[in-house]
Order: sequence, then structure tokens, then C-alpha cells
Amino acid sequence: MKVTNLTDTDFVAEIDDFSVSEVTHEGVRRRLQYLWAKHQVLVFRGLDTDNEARLIEVSKVFGKLEIHSRHEYLSPQVPELLYVSNMKDGERKIGILGDGEAGWHSDQTYRPTPAIGSLLTAAIIPPAGGETSFADMYRAYDDLASDLKAKLDRLRAVQSYEHFNQQYSEPANAGQKKRWNYSVSSGCTYPSDYGTSRHLRRKKYSSPL
Repeated sequence: MKVTNLTDTDFVAEIDDFSVSEVTHEGVRRRLQYLWAKHQVLVFRGLDTDNEARLIEVSKVFGKLEIHSRHEYLSPQVPELLYVSNMKDGERKIGILGDGEAGWHSDQTYRPTPAIGSLLTAAIIPPAGGETSFADMYRAYDDLASDLKAKLDRLRAVQSYEHFNQQYSEPANAGQKKRWNYSVSSGCTYPSDYGTSRHLRRKKYSSPL
């Protein structure tokens, strides 16, 4: 395994000469966990991603996986894998988000305990466009002036999955509404469980998927 730091702040590291079959070794798993904690974003080059079941084993190195609530876009073989795609099978959309752009976000900030990260892999790459970018929110916060930090520390933000869907994706499905126990408050409909969360927290990264 070869590791190359791609930034002067340890934000991103590139990993070469690594095979998904190596995750069966405890030493390899521990090193990957250490590298992710140090660098926050890991870029794997030349990784065999055709076998979805083996790919999921790589993701499990970094924590317990969950099954996304958009069941209609999950892999039929590996439900922990969510398809993001603009392709269709007849009239059926294969994946979520389609060909639209998702705004800058951190995954699941609408939940009391957001996800710690995501493993993204590209199956079909367009000739141009389609990039995913990452921003170091720790560095952004640390570089703020002291008076602005003090102002931000007193603020709270409302994080809403339904609001995000209305802007970039599609409305919550019936399963999500049932799971979230929707309620009405202040003239707005929102999930009373984890569909809406009020906090202002520093995240490791923010990405437009």
C-alpha cells in the first residue's frame, strides 16, 4: 500500500497498490482507519469496484453500515449500496439525484447522529463534468476571525432532509414519512424524528455529490 498526501494540510491522501482482498487482514484495516482519521478524505486508485459485495467490505472497515431509506435505489444484491445515477431501465430510474447538481452538504446533518462518512465509487464516468468536490470545514472554521467564531458559536441551524430534497432531489417517499413520523410545526411539514435536526456543528467535510 502506497500513501501520498495530496494537500499541505493532510486533508486528502491518495492510496495506490491496494486491493479489496486485503481488508481481510487486521493490520490493513487498522492502517486504513488511521489514515482516514488523519486525512479525512481518502482517494483509492485502481480499485476493483465491479464486485459490489467485496466493495462493501471495504466500507465496513470504517464503521457499521446502514441501509438507506430510499429502498427503490438500492442495489438488489447489496442493500447497503445506494445508486446515484441519471440512467433509466425503461421508465424506471436506476438511481437517486439523476443528472441534477446537489449543493454543498454533509451527509445526514438532519439526524441527531449524522453518518461519519461515505464511500463513493464511479461505475460509469462521463467524458466531462460530474466531479465531486470536498471542502475541509475544520480548516475553514479555524481560519475565521475570532469575533466571527464567537458569533457562530451562539447560532443554531435547522437541518432538514425534506428541504434538501425539494431543492436537489425528490420528495420523501411513503416509507420515509412513515419511518420519520411526520408532523406539522410553524406552518412547515417536517419529520419530527430525525428528518429535522437543530444544531450547528463542525463537520470533517462537505461535498456536493
